[in-house]
Amino acid sequence: MTAFKWGFLAAAIAMFIGTLTFLFLKNKYVVTPEGLPIGKKPQKSDVPTGESEQAKFTTGSIIISAILMVALTYGFHLLMGGPGVSPIKSWLYPFIFAAGISLAFLIMSDKTITKVERDRIWVLYIVCFFVMFFWGAFEQAGSSLTFIADKQTDTRILGWTMPPSMVQNFNGIFVMIFAIPFSLFWIWMSKKKIEPISPVKQAWGLLLIALGYLIIAMQVKGFDLSSKVGIIWLIVLYLLHTWGELCLSPIGLSLVAKLAPRRFASLLMGVWFLGNAGGYALTGVLGALLPPTPDKYVKVEKENINLQAILDGQKTPTGQELYTLAKYKIAANVDFDKGDKNNLNFEKIFKAKDSVLTAQQLDIIEKEKIIKVGYPTFVGFTLRNLYDFFMLFVVLCGIAGLVLYALSPMLKKMMHGVR
Repeated sequence: MTAFKWGFLAAAIAMFIGTLTFLFLKNKYVVTPEGLPIGKKPQKSDVPTGESEQAKFTTGSIIISAILMVALTYGFHLLMGGPGVSPIKSWLYPFIFAAGISLAFLIMSDKTITKVERDRIWVLYIVCFFVMFFWGAFEQAGSSLTFIADKQTDTRILGWTMPPSMVQNFNGIFVMIFAIPFSLFWIWMSKKKIEPISPVKQAWGLLLIALGYLIIAMQVKGFDLSSKVGIIWLIVLYLLHTWGELCLSPIGLSLVAKLAPRRFASLLMGVWFLGNAGGYALTGVLGALLPPTPDKYVKVEKENINLQAILDGQKTPTGQELYTLAKYKIAANVDFDKGDKNNLNFEKIFKAKDSVLTAQQLDIIEKEKIIKVGYPTFVGFTLRNLYDFFMLFVVLCGIAGLVLYALSPMLKKMMHGVR
């Protein structure tokens, strides 16, 4: 936790210095050729002809939107919450999804909204939905992919062993290398009148994410616990994912600016980032599905626990084995509520370095099934190894990309001339 503290402090200091720099130097360097400051307060005359200058919401629509947000937050909480789920996942994630949906109702209830504006706003919401799958897979770079780089990757490159935490730096390197070529590529396509609309580019981004995971999935297929993937395949994955990011992220921000009515520009930009936030929430959900890595098998083997036999259902774990696996956070789901009812304060117990439970408490754990061990599952599919884990992203992003591409002709009509 100490390293995180200093990391966040460094970022905060840098942002503070950047803000002061902009504040004191903007009128000196961010100026027109005549030396006048760039930027002005929005004027009514800036609003395009035929577009309303101000939204008109009824009191009823505002109240309904607020009630809808509260009801949806609680509804999603019931679906996403449960035993062992942290308050962040059980309340914050539902709030993110509920806020996006209730805002859609509020915006659509504007009495001045036109059919063209309504169609374009629907396009933004449809794209935001698919963007969640992109970020849910892309942001594994900071969680499961780094963990795999540490535990199951041969990070030797050109005679040097790279620290696992440095592997995700390839994304930043590839962004600097390919950002300008991608921009020139879109300009070239535009001049040739073959440039696709933004949703098509974003579909390409999703398919590139799927391709990156497919390539590495093929490399780990049939892996045993002692196998390691070559770092070159993680580099290839980051290359394809960076290309996907360049097809989707800057394109999406531009699309919001083009499609959003001026009076809803800030609000719909917020909706776009809510979609991103939904993707980050999905990142945590999917990252938690990573099957046990080899180091975990080794760790519990020292405790005389046959994890493979337990996971495969060949052995019924004892209360002591269940407790040990849960304490090490190995393929375990702890029902904290049921534990509290049986006077087992697991949060306090697991934080203690050498916590010991009585035979009676271990017996309660076993009989009440307070701790359950098994392979992670997702919508009925069991993820037994890295191949299954990577193929999950191939399927999710592949299907999302193909569906978005199939919808692009309809979306093009709904965009009414905006590309």
